[in-house]
Amino acid sequence: MQDESAAHAEAEFASDRPGRTFDIVGQGRHAKSPAESGQDHQTLLFARQVAEYLNTAIAESRVNKLVIFAAPNFLGYLRSELSDTALKSIALAESRNVSDLDEREIKSYFE
Repeated sequence: MQDESAAHAEAEFASDRPGRTFDIVGQGRHAKSPAESGQDHQTLLFARQVAEYLNTAIAESRVNKLVIFAAPNFLGYLRSELSDTALKSIALAESRNVSDLDEREIKSYFE
């Protein structure tokens, strides 16, 4: 699986400028920060897709053990979406971004 939106800039996820609010004291106004960035939201949605696939594969006994290499923030999202059975099936989980490595370099982790 590949998340096509992963390489997009944050500006591509936001449709407009953030809302504005008044300061607690005084008459100043400032932009509100979003609770979750658009990119974080897209990452969570992709983690849900991957988790759904893995949860089904574990439940149907198509996979017995999971070995996961993922960027730290994605790994956190993925773990939060995996079923208890899938979590128990994790043999190895490394919070390491290997997306910029070629196939040979990735295979070297398993040798």
